[in-house]
Amino acid sequence: MTQSSVSKRPVSSQDIWGRFGVYGFLFFVALFFLLPLYVMLVTSFKSMDRNPPRADLRVAAAFFARRLGQGLDERLYRA
Repeated sequence: MTQSSVSKRPVSSQDIWGRFGVYGFLFFVALFFLLPLYVMLVTSFKSMDRNPPRADLRVAAAFFARRLGQGLDERLYRA
């Protein structure tokens, strides 16, 4: 292919913003899928006294209770 057969068109601002949007979307999708890996690695390096086994259950129960509009079950707070 010679230099004369390749046509160069000027890059418009719409093309630049479109490319920015596509790369931004790809960045956030990659971040969304890599976040569980980050959480898994950070959690695995914690010591057990910083990561009690029942704490995860309490956090999950509080999250879902708030989402469902119900109160927490008192059995979760008994050790």
